[in-house]
Formats: sequence, structure tokens, C-alpha cells
Amino acid sequence: MKKILALLLALAMVLALAACGSSPSAEPSTPPAAEPSTEPSAEPSAEPEAVAMTRPTSPTMVSIAGGSSSGTMFLLANAMALSLNNLAPDVFNATAESTTGTPAILELLENSEADFGWAANNTARDAYLGINTYEGNQFSNLASVAYGYEQVVQIVVRNDDSIQSVADLKGKSFGVSNAGSTTELNARLILGKYGLDYLDRDDVSEQYVGESQANDLISNNQLDGVLANAALGSSGMITLMTSGNCKLLSIDEKIIDEICTENPSFIPYTIPAGTYENQSEDVKTVAVVNYILCRADLPDELAYWFLDCIYQDNENLVLTHKAGATILPENAGIGMVIPMHPGALAWYTEHGYQIPEI
Repeated sequence: MKKILALLLALAMVLALAACGSSPSAEPSTPPAAEPSTEPSAEPSAEPEAVAMTRPTSPTMVSIAGGSSSGTMFLLANAMALSLNNLAPDVFNATAESTTGTPAILELLENSEADFGWAANNTARDAYLGINTYEGNQFSNLASVAYGYEQVVQIVVRNDDSIQSVADLKGKSFGVSNAGSTTELNARLILGKYGLDYLDRDDVSEQYVGESQANDLISNNQLDGVLANAALGSSGMITLMTSGNCKLLSIDEKIIDEICTENPSFIPYTIPAGTYENQSEDVKTVAVVNYILCRADLPDELAYWFLDCIYQDNENLVLTHKAGATILPENAGIGMVIPMHPGALAWYTEHGYQIPEI
């Protein structure tokens, strides 16, 4: 009997051991140390990814305001209208509009009579803040959309030894473009820095003509100089400088510093030697960024798809005018003086571009 009990006990022990070998433990008593993870964290980032803007299902008529019909702003406005119509005919029915320049464009945007428009930053800043010529007339319906190009102040005078400095324009006949235009306001500013005034005094005989009209007048000694507010290589400037009758004047560095300190819309700028024919030396001056603005009450989706089209079609903008080479998303926010439109901001955020707050 004892032998049978011993045998049964031994058999039970064998079966128990076999069962333990075939069933792994559910939880080890001491878990192994975790290996450092090389995978990115799955936690949401501080800035969640923007949701893509809904694409409209029917076209909206939009106007893009530029400057004079022969100027850079209008040429690029027209090229942009073509881009919108070609790339997004289901979203846009776009046209370009010719104007006298930035002040007229700002008025159109403020009154919702244009949807997009070019504007020189210094004048746009004054309107947005209600300062200088816009004191008591602050504009609130303006928003930024995209960086455009640098508009360079270029002072062209007869190739005459009696004119070596801007100060020498006293008593001379000088073209200041259209009355009240950004170019004319810049002419007042720069001449004023040299103590010259043509509104309250007759220090300079102002002529309301631009660079495109100035060539014949200078050739016939009917005009001593003209201030051009334009991208380098504009057709009017090329004509003036190719004639051999003209030269460029530098602005004194002290005055450049004063202008740029007083108004951050201006930046120091050097026109490199050889930019134009008959220009053998660097020319020191100032420049203002031309921005693409829109009316602030523009629907978000229109600002968003506007950017989607013009950045896709940048190559054609450059073919229209070389100033289009700087209309790039990576430049957005540089020199911006008016807050970005929410629809435009959504495009930049979605595509990984950071826009500074104003």
C-alpha cells in the first residue's frame, strides 16, 4: 500500500512539472528595463496641423489692382489673374485693374471695390495706422497676403556736371510722378531731407511725370531729373539709362539712416554697378517692399486658393517680369507691416511657414 501511494505521489509531481514548462508566466515578477525609443513621440505637437481649406465649387469674380498699365505692379497683377483663371477656373473669375498706384489701390481695398492689390509698404503702413497723410483717415479693411518685390527709389538726372547731389536739384525741374502717388510722397520725403520743398516753397519746379514719360523731356532739356519708384530693370529705367543722357544719384548715407530709422518700411539698398548701361559705380539709396494685400473682409478660402495658385505658377510670374522671382512663400512675413489675412495664414501654416505676429 505504501508503495502505491509513493508511486501516485511521484506521478503527480511529474505532471505538475510538465504543466509548468508548457505555460509561460503572464507577467514577469521583475520587468526588464525599457530600451530608449528612437520613434517620434505620438503626442500632439504644440501647434496642431492646419486643416486644408475647403475648395469652392463655383467661381467668384475677383479683381487684382495694379499700377499704371505699363508698370511692374500691373504686369504682375495681370499675370496673377491669368494664373487664377488657368489653375482654378472653378474658384476664380479674375481680372486685373490698372490704377494710378498705391494710394488708389488702398482706397479700392478699403471700400471693398477690389479684392487683391499691390501696395508699397510705407504708404500701406501709414494708411493702416492712420498717420502722416492718413491722419484722421485710418484704414481698417486691409490685410497682408504675400511678399512681392523691392521697389527701389532711383533718382535719375541729366548727365550734367552741375548736378552731383540731390541738393543740386534746387531750382531745377524734377519729375515726381502722379500727385499723391507713393512715388510723389517719396519725392517729398527725400527732397525734404535736403531742405527742398515744392509745396510751400518753389525750391524745385515739380513736374507730375514718371520715368516712362521723362526720357524725351530730359533729352530736350525740358526736365532735369525724375524720381522713379520701381523694381530694378523696369522698362522706363532701362530707356532712361540706355540713352546716355542720364545718370543716377546716391542718397547721402546719413539721410538713408534717418529715413530707415523713422520708418521701418524703408530699407537701405545698393544698386550694383552695371545694373544699367552707363552706370559704372554702386548707387546708395533706399527701397520699400511692395506687398500683395487684400481686403480684410475677403472670404478665407479666396485668400487661401489665391496663394495656392500664384505659388504654383511662380515661373510664369518671373517670365512676365523678373521681379516675380521674389514672390515666394519663404519670403512671406519679411517686412510685413499689416497683419496676415486668416485665409492666407492658413495656407502658410499648413505648408510649414511661420508668419510673425504684428
